[in-house]
Amino acid sequence: SNPRNGEIMKQHMKQKTLPVLILLLILFSLVACESQAPEEPEEVDPEEVPSETEARETEPDEPGWTGEWEISGALREVNLHGRLEATTDLPEFFARSAAPINHGLGSIGGLNGEYTLWDDTLAVARGGEEPEFSIHKPREVSDEMEATFLFGTHVGAWTSVQTPQDFDMDGLSDFLTEKASTHGVDGALPFRIEGSFSDVGAHVVDSDALPDEGGASCEERKDYAYQFGGEDLSGRLVGIFTQSHTSVIVDHTTFIHAHIILDDDRSGHVDHLTIPAGTTVKLPAL
Repeated sequence: SNPRNGEIMKQHMKQKTLPVLILLLILFSLVACESQAPEEPEEVDPEEVPSETEARETEPDEPGWTGEWEISGALREVNLHGRLEATTDLPEFFARSAAPINHGLGSIGGLNGEYTLWDDTLAVARGGEEPEFSIHKPREVSDEMEATFLFGTHVGAWTSVQTPQDFDMDGLSDFLTEKASTHGVDGALPFRIEGSFSDVGAHVVDSDALPDEGGASCEERKDYAYQFGGEDLSGRLVGIFTQSHTSVIVDHTTFIHAHIILDDDRSGHVDHLTIPAGTTVKLPAL
């Protein structure tokens, strides 16, 4: 054969093969880039992302609330039998619970004042012509601090609901009746509110002022108690709602037992108040 014809054939094959190789290299590069390209993040509506507080309140790492209460004494012992003596001291009461009690209320031993517990704040109100108000830490109480009756629980996490309208105590009771039913709570339900209140009426009981020690009715004890209140007062409301503890935690006239700690550290048993519409009510995260 002719050597020149062979050389021509080789060059012709090179010319046909080179474009194919270039095309294959381009395709390989495109596939490699596509496999390495990062995925575009999905867009998230900021309104759908819960705040840190909301996440903590509604998705707790621990049970929001076990439903367990520590109860010492009962209102019936005071109201029906006139028994004012202490049923517990505070260190003993707080030691009953494996988890720290951080929500509660009660009366000082001898029925001479009020206790109100909000987390690490224990407000103490002692009755008398010149009542004394003080703030303590639950872990720092002494066995000299006694209670005629005392009710407390541990709430690990709270969730929030809004009041749809102004509520007096009766309206709040109806509101909590609905919430307790929705959450399947048959016993005592803790609740708390921090904010502004109007038409506030509260008292600090003082058995030394009673004409017949221990024999007075609830209404008479209010008449002889130190009373305080006013319009547009700010503070913290610590409450217990229950339809199952009449004459123990609540008396026969109401389903609510509530105390208040005002911003000026005055505290006591709530007789009446009005909660504005849109107020945040904290309930256990169940």
